[in-house]
Amino acid sequence: MDLKEAVKKYRFTITALQDRTKRKIPVLRAAVEEVHDVTRDLRERVEVVRDTIHNTIQNHIRELEEQERELIDQLESISNSKEKVRYRSSPQGTVMS
Repeated sequence: MDLKEAVKKYRFTITALQDRTKRKIPVLRAAVEEVHDVTRDLRERVEVVRDTIHNTIQNHIRELEEQERELIDQLESISNSKEKVRYRSSPQGTVMS
């Protein structure tokens, strides 16, 4: 069978396959666009979550640093108060051990 005979013989089948394929192209394009949309949304959500995690951790760090400063201030205040009490209660203002 030569090419001309093959084309005549399979023309209907080839045309039918071509028509079915053409009808599926818009559906495929829509699916690809939907995948792109989902991917874009996912990237945006990842960025939002990343920022939220970073900001939350930074806030916790600031709060912990503030608590550290407050505790150190309290410690120093207690230590200073005890030193004053010890100095006042010792004879002639000398520090007692």
